[in-house]
Amino acid sequence: MRKILGYAFLSLGLLLLCTMGYSQQKIVSGVVTSAIDQAALSGVTVSVKGTNEGTLTDETGRFSVSAHKGQTLQFTSVGFQESDVIVADETTINIRLSTLQNTLSDNVVVGYGTQKKANLTGAVSVVDVNKTFGSKPLTDPAKALQGVVPVLTI
Repeated sequence: MRKILGYAFLSLGLLLLCTMGYSQQKIVSGVVTSAIDQAALSGVTVSVKGTNEGTLTDETGRFSVSAHKGQTLQFTSVGFQESDVIVADETTINIRLSTLQNTLSDNVVVGYGTQKKANLTGAVSVVDVNKTFGSKPLTDPAKALQGVVPVLTI
């Protein structure tokens, strides 16, 4: 009888410990806006560092994520500086993200490397010279390209 009573108290104690640990986790919500014009930012990734917990902001910039006190929320979005906030007692966190000064330049990947979009005008095509010109007697290389490169007007 004593053994059964001991197991019952042990089970009850473990159950209480589990619920105490669960009760420390809370739902943190808020709004993410731009620091420049205070416009709501949609699609911002809100993640709890060190866990798989995370979410995205909706079209009004609102988010809701489950986190423990003391954990760090990380806010990331393309074109904005990453921001970290430590969860304290509050359940609402409103944050403003500032834009990055060094924005990415538009690059286009072509078959022989990369080009900046500003330098690239029109379509890019590569012709294998040995295959195209190798076995033909040529008097005019421009005429030899006709029919080899699609949409090439000479």
